[in-house]
Amino acid sequence: MSTTATALAVCTALTAGTLPASMVEVRTATCEAIFVEADRQEVDSFLAVALGWHESRFDPGAVSRAGAVGPLQVMPGIWCPGGSVGGCDLVEAGVRALKAYVEKYRRPVKAVCHYNYGRRACPPKVVRWAEKVVATSARARALARPRRDRSILTGRGFEVVSGGEAGTESIDFDEARIRGGFGWL
Repeated sequence: MSTTATALAVCTALTAGTLPASMVEVRTATCEAIFVEADRQEVDSFLAVALGWHESRFDPGAVSRAGAVGPLQVMPGIWCPGGSVGGCDLVEAGVRALKAYVEKYRRPVKAVCHYNYGRRACPPKVVRWAEKVVATSARARALARPRRDRSILTGRGFEVVSGGEAGTESIDFDEARIRGGFGWL
């Protein structure tokens, strides 16, 4: 599957059924932009998308109390040229920040933890949040695998399984959306 097709499949699965219909188109496009930018910068695209989901649910206009902005909640004073949002590509800056933390800390949970908490030691609450981000990235990666290789993903009231094994139910993305989305997020 091409990068664009993979991004569309993963982003549609993440947003549909989990967000109000009015938000799905913009948020899916933002998710796809994160996926493609991460691929361009040679960062784990699934980790970047999972980070965007947990940071803002792919809201391009998100602003935190701490001053982080955009879908990846970038601190403009650190990651944007001139230290301001003006002229800053927030997706590019967020992926660049994630890449820097992954290169420095080497382990995804630790990298995501420090992405969120900075250089300070990460408290247990932030570590648990980072573990959820990494778990979401693993689930998103499983969505992109060919059906025969996909491991079991359990959601609320349904399972996505490989090849329709005996005793389980095999469904596709559209049916999952109809039945309530991917509740594991």
